[in-house]
Amino acid sequence: MKTLNSLLINQHFIHLEKNNMSDKKKLEILKKALKKSKKEAKKAVESAQKATEKAKKALAKAEAAEASAQTAKKDLKKTLRALSEAQAAQAAKKKAAKNSTIKKAKKVSKKKAAKKVAAKKSLAKKKTTTKKAAKKTAAKKK
Repeated sequence: MKTLNSLLINQHFIHLEKNNMSDKKKLEILKKALKKSKKEAKKAVESAQKATEKAKKALAKAEAAEASAQTAKKDLKKTLRALSEAQAAQAAKKKAAKNSTIKKAKKVSKKKAAKKVAAKKSLAKKKTTTKKAAKKTAAKKK
């Protein structure tokens, strides 16, 4: 933009040198060109300042978004860790319950087996007592 303005001013100056105008007129034309150039330069500076402000705001937003993303990532990691711990605890409970159930089943089966053995023993006792009683009655009859 500055190079374009300087070219325009140079062209005006060259044009003015060729014309046979009064110095006062030439000065007025140069002043107008300089004012125009100053306005354009001022606009360019203001535009650059606005762009800088927008860039700063965008950077601040990006940094805030990045911080938010980092926080969300940390929260997600914490949640996943807690979930993993909960799953491990649940698996341990299931295993303990399974072991407990197996132990209970073994106890029950041992009790049943003991009852069967006791029943067989008592049945065997009854048979022997009846045999003895039969022998006694047979001996008495003789």
